[in-house]
Amino acid sequence: RIAKSVGLNIDRMRKDMSDPAFEAHIERVHREAAESGVDATPGFYINGQSLQGFDEKRLDAMIDEARKGLKS
Repeated sequence: RIAKSVGLNIDRMRKDMSDPAFEAHIERVHREAAESGVDATPGFYINGQSLQGFDEKRLDAMIDEARKGLKS
């Protein structure tokens, strides 16, 4: 229902989901995320620092700190 309500082509979605290449891609991305320490979504990496989940104040602070490095 949700896919259809946002205008997604349901036939194309079903076709893509049954494609072995799609499944292999999802498995690869999942494995890479796990190897990188990502265990929540969203996950952010800024200048090598990890932020798992959404914490607006911490994300803003990380971005501000990264911007300071660009001004140097």
